[in-house]
Formats: sequence, structure tokens, C-alpha cells
Amino acid sequence: MAKADITTNTRPAFTWLFLATYEDPEALPVVLRTQANTESAARELLAGDHSLTFAAKIRTDCPITCSWVAGHDRCFTWMIIGNEHDPEEMARHFANRDRNGGGNHAH
Repeated sequence: MAKADITTNTRPAFTWLFLATYEDPEALPVVLRTQANTESAARELLAGDHSLTFAAKIRTDCPITCSWVAGHDRCFTWMIIGNEHDPEEMARHFANRDRNGGGNHAH
């Protein structure tokens, strides 16, 4: 029997990526990743003996997450991540998609 765990998402709103470089010319740059609500908070989490160059800000917040484990040996994890959408905007999106022959089209 599947067990559902429905919770509101409390993790930080963004995943931040930075390129860390070192004074040593032989040291290779490294991509560092962390989650925080602001760039300054992310930089504080990654503070160290390196320089950070901003690389990306990826939205990670979501209003609801539902996950459950299924299978007799509990080897499958299923997850649904929800978000709020404007019904009129969604109707326009699908109408445009259908008018353009379906598929994943950016508008």
C-alpha cells in the first residue's frame, strides 16, 4: 500500500551555482551549488578560501509537494510537484499548442 506524505515546501526559493576559483594557478575552478533565498545568503554558505563568480539562479520553490513509496519491495518513489496556474493562461497555452500542431512549443 502506498503511503502519501503531503507537505508544503519549506526549502529555500532558489538553487545558486557559483564558479569557485583559487589563487593557486594550478588549481582548477570548481562549480559549487547551494540553496538559499538570496545571493548574499548563498555566498555566506559557500564562504571559503576561494573567489565566487555567479553562474546561475534556479527557482526551486513550489507550493506543494506530494511523494510516496510504492511497490512490494518499496523500490519506487513517486513525486508530484504542484504550482499555481492561471486557468485562462493555461487555456491560451493549450489552444496555441493545438493550433501549432501540438508538442512542446515556447510562446
